[in-house]
Amino acid sequence: MLGGLGGVGGDEAIALTRLCFQNFHIADLDTFDYSNFNRQNGANIETVGKSKALVTTEIMKKNSRSNSSTAINGYVNLLL
Repeated sequence: MLGGLGGVGGDEAIALTRLCFQNFHIADLDTFDYSNFNRQNGANIETVGKSKALVTTEIMKKNSRSNSSTAINGYVNLLL
C-alpha cells in the first residue's frame, strides 16, 4: 500500500516498480494541477485534472508489464 503521491510518493512508486516490486494498492485523493509540474512525477499538460493514483498506476504498468497495481482515488483508513 502506498498512500499519497506527492513529491516523494510518486517518485517512490516509480522507483519501486523499476526495482521489480509490483502489485501495489496506491491511494491518493488529489488530482494533478499546473503547480505540480516542477516537482511531481507524472505531472504534465496532459494529466492536469486527472487522478494522481490513476496516472501513477498507468506509468507503473508501462514500466513493468507484469505490474498489476491498483489505484484508489480516495482516502483509505488503515487500522494498524
